[in-house]
Amino acid sequence: ESRRQLLVTKEKFGSIARAYFLAGDDKIIPVDLQRWMVQNNPPDLVRVIDGADHMVMISKPEQLYNYLIEIAVLLKNYASI
Repeated sequence: ESRRQLLVTKEKFGSIARAYFLAGDDKIIPVDLQRWMVQNNPPDLVRVIDGADHMVMISKPEQLYNYLIEIAVLLKNYASI
């Protein structure tokens, strides 16, 4: 059936490490709403990028790059345990 209910469980959705980049100057998704989303669906890691707008990769590419490298290193270290 094409209308099956999607079940989000720790075993399914929760099995993938997730990070959230909070865009400090996002005019589309205000910071309060971003914090609510994080609180109600907590990722494994949250990084705040002050001055970033909705398109973080354009407004703050270097800071985003540095955080992505940080996450890659953390995941690599975690995978080797």
